Amino acid sequence: MRTRRRATRLRWSVVCVLLVAWSPARAEEATEASSYGGDFWSRSTLSGSWGGVRDRWAAKGLTFTLDATYTFQGVADGGLG
Repeated sequence: MRTRRRATRLRWSVVCVLLVAWSPARAEEATEASSYGGDFWSRSTLSGSWGGVRDRWAAKGLTFTLDATYTFQGVADGGLG
């Protein structure tokens, strides 16, 4: 029974790898550089355009982003404390 599951899992893995390998690669379309400037409520980033530097870099293809994800965890019931 165990070997049957492994064989089935292996077959599906091979099928998935082959599908990914044979799918055509697609390049992302070049988009026009967006303006990072504007007033606080309408611009796309919090820090703005850095005096125009960020817009010039974006026009040359260099973009800088910084993301942060916070996950707050705690004991919902029981535990110490």
